[in-house]
Amino acid sequence: MAIKFQYNKTSLNELNKQLKTRTRALPTLKSKESALRLEVKKAKERSERLVAQLEAELKSYEYMARLWNEFEPGLISVTDVKLKTEKIAGVPVPALEEVLFDVKDINLFTKPMWYADGVQILKNLAQMGIESEVYTEFGLPKEEDHAESQPLREGANSWLQRSHT
Repeated sequence: MAIKFQYNKTSLNELNKQLKTRTRALPTLKSKESALRLEVKKAKERSERLVAQLEAELKSYEYMARLWNEFEPGLISVTDVKLKTEKIAGVPVPALEEVLFDVKDINLFTKPMWYADGVQILKNLAQMGIESEVYTEFGLPKEEDHAESQPLREGANSWLQRSHT
């Protein structure tokens, strides 16, 4: 960015005013930058913690692996991922508000008893996976642009299909 100036007192006074303004704003900008860096670090740590928790949950349900073959693939799907925007140091940052699921009706008299628990397990796992994605992609989705939640919803649905096979 080139500074345009002229060789006169008016231009010099204007440049001095701009310099004073920038000098006064610098501490505020530095504190905002450090706050954002801290939030990015927290988001990365939270994402890593969620991924580790997700892997632990998946391992804890390994004993049910043979049962998942009986589970109907289209029984549960993600219909919407709602994101909200939180402002940190004046910068909008995404946060997961809610994940909406579509669960088809199941007749518990004809299906195995564990189906209801299986649906809840898949909901919890999908919630953790989506939340991890939101924190991994820190700073990308915006509240006014709901098209950003489309990849999250599609990714969650494909993950739900794969997770129980």
